[in-house]
Amino acid sequence: MFFLDGKSNIQLGLIAEEETFVARAPIIYDEISVDYKDGSDFIEKKYANVTGSMNVYFTKKKKIDEIMSLLTGTHELVYKDRKTTIRFYDLIEINRFGSIQSATVNFIRSPFWYPKNETCISLKGSGYISNCGNVYSKPKIILEGTGKSVIKINHITFEYDFDEDGKVIIDCEEKTESFNNKSKSKNIKIGFEYPILTSGTNFVEVSEGTTIKIYRKDRWL
Repeated sequence: MFFLDGKSNIQLGLIAEEETFVARAPIIYDEISVDYKDGSDFIEKKYANVTGSMNVYFTKKKKIDEIMSLLTGTHELVYKDRKTTIRFYDLIEINRFGSIQSATVNFIRSPFWYPKNETCISLKGSGYISNCGNVYSKPKIILEGTGKSVIKINHITFEYDFDEDGKVIIDCEEKTESFNNKSKSKNIKIGFEYPILTSGTNFVEVSEGTTIKIYRKDRWL
């Protein structure tokens, strides 16, 4: 069973011949060959989207319009208690064999899965945070405090100077800092590299008087 934007495929009458959502995302890489060296060197760059297809059957004719809406564009997919983003862009033709209606649906899935019900970890001082997934994550961080604060997450150290808001949201995926739709980029001192949480245990430390809250800490391929 799977869910699209909170609606189960059973509820919709959308039955997959085989649910083909699980696959390890491909890695985009550069291959470098040198004349004097056997073989090649490889530079891993990032994970690419997962593409796939599945054959589906429509068991509730009155739901077909709703299903077609959910099979168009970008939606949230929940499968086996994990969520991701899925996109449907290709043509979908409905085949009719008597009373049976079916189609082949192509999809593009984001490389990563996240917990269906996300949890937040709050920390003061120093401690350890676990990424329960099997691949590094780029978390969303909320800082609350006053004055200047130094934050260390694994090997990345950065500084944040709190203003009158006393709060900032740092998106390590998008590399942005904001609060209440206001940019806070002038308040942060950080290099090009933002913190990541490796699979397993991660060390976190913040200055006295600062609270750090971490979302999006768990991620799977």
